[in-house]
Amino acid sequence: MPKVYRKQDTFRGNIKHLAILLESIEQKTSGIWNDWRRENHEMPDLMGVTLSGADLSNFDFSATAFDDANLSDANFTSCDLSGANFYRANMTRVQMLHASAYGGQFRKANLANASLLGTVFNSANLKGATLTGCKIHGIGRTGWEIEDVVCDYVYTGPLGEGRFPKEKDFENGEFEKIYKTYPLIDLEFHDKFDALTILMVNFASIQLNKEDGKFDFQVKEVSTYGNIPTIKVSVKTKEQILEGTELLKKRIDDLQEQLASRQVDVDKLYGLLTEAMSGPPRIQNTFNSDVSIGQFINGNSFGRQTNMPNDLSGDIYLKLVKEIESSDLPKKDKTIGKKLLDEVKNNATSATQKQVGSWANSLTKKALEQLPKLIEYLC
Repeated sequence: MPKVYRKQDTFRGNIKHLAILLESIEQKTSGIWNDWRRENHEMPDLMGVTLSGADLSNFDFSATAFDDANLSDANFTSCDLSGANFYRANMTRVQMLHASAYGGQFRKANLANASLLGTVFNSANLKGATLTGCKIHGIGRTGWEIEDVVCDYVYTGPLGEGRFPKEKDFENGEFEKIYKTYPLIDLEFHDKFDALTILMVNFASIQLNKEDGKFDFQVKEVSTYGNIPTIKVSVKTKEQILEGTELLKKRIDDLQEQLASRQVDVDKLYGLLTEAMSGPPRIQNTFNSDVSIGQFINGNSFGRQTNMPNDLSGDIYLKLVKEIESSDLPKKDKTIGKKLLDEVKNNATSATQKQVGSWANSLTKKALEQLPKLIEYLC
């Protein structure tokens, strides 16, 4: 193979590091470089390197300095780029598929027309980067920083198709507004976890925002990574995470105590509502490629949605009303509960059906929007 990368007019990094890398490239194996990384604890300095079109797949470039490098058309598939620095690097048309760029520094890097499918940019800094024409399906972006990025459009389809926006370019700051993420609180639930748990977290957020809007709590994601149900709630700044966590936990505990005395009624109504919606829910992917990726709510795709039948039979309706009337709930709560059922029966809209069905067996955005009324009824 011709040693096309031996001429390095702009290189200003460590010559020893460059020599090891070039040998690995020329031998068409990442093993030489990766073995050296495992045996040494040096942070590679490749500032100003020219590797345009190089096959760098599966290389360990964690904590590597690529400042001002020319990496156009390079292949970074399945690379470890965590903590690497690409300040002002030319990365146009790179193939960065399923790579880990956690905490990577891409400030002012030119990533125009890059394929970034499945790459994790969590906590990465992309301030001032150029992202026009990037393929971004499946990227991880929790906590990434994208202020002042240059982006006219992106492609959001799983195969790199699907221009977004379709027929126009992003307005100034629009990409940032749509894709910006916020610091997250992770609420883990090691004991009981069901749909009502999610409703209570959202309601606690609503209550606290009304009392003091400085945190701006927003439920963003529900996940079961590691078999531990976790609800992610965003706050405005990283400094608010500890205080916000304590506030939310206390408010959730208070709500659970309020509901404890009504638990028998809640269990009965869960069963009746499940019967009313008849049959197991059908889970479908509701990914909105025009907005974002992942399981989000409050304006984004949630990732899971429950489709329920669109009719509430007269027999089931009367059974539910009878259950409400015979309960020991206060008169006001009974009225609210029956009004909710009337909305389901009389409006017969799929949105309303899903809201009530979600109370028993779902995680949809629409169900969370109904939360204040549901909590009024249950409490």
